[in-house]
Amino acid sequence: MVPKELRQRLHLSHGVEAVVRIEGGELRLSTRAAALERAQAALSSLRGPAGRVVDEFLADRRKEAERE
Repeated sequence: MVPKELRQRLHLSHGVEAVVRIEGGELRLSTRAAALERAQAALSSLRGPAGRVVDEFLADRRKEAERE
Protein backbone atom coordinates (compact mmCIF):
# COMPACT_ATOMS: atom_id res chain seq x y z
CA MET A 1 0.00 0.00 0.00
CA VAL A 2 1.29 3.44 -0.94
CA PRO A 3 1.03 6.09 1.80
CA LYS A 4 -1.61 8.79 1.21
CA GLU A 5 0.94 11.63 0.95
CA LEU A 6 2.85 9.83 -1.82
CA ARG A 7 -0.36 8.96 -3.68
CA GLN A 8 -1.36 12.61 -3.61
CA ARG A 9 2.03 13.82 -4.84
CA LEU A 10 1.93 11.31 -7.72
CA HIS A 11 -1.76 11.99 -8.45
CA LEU A 12 -2.54 8.32 -7.88
CA SER A 13 -6.22 7.86 -7.27
CA HIS A 14 -8.14 4.61 -7.03
CA GLY A 15 -7.85 2.73 -10.31
CA VAL A 16 -4.88 4.67 -11.69
CA GLU A 17 -2.20 2.27 -12.87
CA ALA A 18 1.35 2.73 -11.65
CA VAL A 19 4.69 1.42 -12.84
CA VAL A 20 7.17 0.01 -10.34
CA ARG A 21 10.76 -0.66 -11.34
CA ILE A 22 14.15 -1.21 -9.74
CA GLU A 23 16.78 1.23 -10.96
CA GLY A 24 20.25 1.53 -9.55
CA GLY A 25 19.32 -0.44 -6.44
CA GLU A 26 16.29 1.79 -5.80
CA LEU A 27 12.59 1.01 -6.04
CA ARG A 28 10.90 3.60 -8.31
CA LEU A 29 7.17 4.23 -8.52
CA SER A 30 5.61 6.40 -11.21
CA THR A 31 2.37 6.83 -13.04
CA ARG A 32 1.94 5.14 -16.43
CA ALA A 33 1.73 8.60 -18.01
CA ALA A 34 5.10 9.57 -16.54
CA ALA A 35 6.63 6.28 -17.65
CA LEU A 36 5.29 6.83 -21.18
CA GLU A 37 6.71 10.37 -21.30
CA ARG A 38 10.09 9.05 -20.15
CA ALA A 39 10.07 6.33 -22.83
CA GLN A 40 9.07 8.79 -25.56
CA ALA A 41 11.86 11.17 -24.53
CA ALA A 42 14.40 8.34 -24.56
CA LEU A 43 13.32 7.25 -28.06
CA SER A 44 12.89 10.71 -29.56
CA SER A 45 16.48 10.79 -30.78
CA LEU A 46 15.76 7.77 -33.00
CA ARG A 47 13.01 9.62 -34.84
CA GLY A 48 13.66 11.62 -37.98
CA PRO A 49 12.30 15.10 -38.57
CA ALA A 50 8.58 15.15 -37.87
CA GLY A 51 6.50 14.25 -40.86
CA ARG A 52 9.43 13.44 -43.15
CA VAL A 53 8.52 9.79 -43.55
CA VAL A 54 4.90 10.62 -44.31
CA ASP A 55 5.93 13.31 -46.83
CA GLU A 56 8.27 10.88 -48.58
CA PHE A 57 5.55 8.22 -48.71
CA LEU A 58 3.01 10.64 -50.18
CA ALA A 59 5.51 11.89 -52.76
CA ASP A 60 6.22 8.30 -53.84
CA ARG A 61 2.49 7.56 -54.13
CA ARG A 62 1.97 10.69 -56.28
CA LYS A 63 4.78 9.63 -58.61
CA GLU A 64 3.27 6.18 -58.95
CA ALA A 65 -0.15 7.67 -59.68
CA GLU A 66 1.33 9.90 -62.40
CA ARG A 67 2.88 6.85 -64.09
CA GLU A 68 -0.45 5.02 -64.25
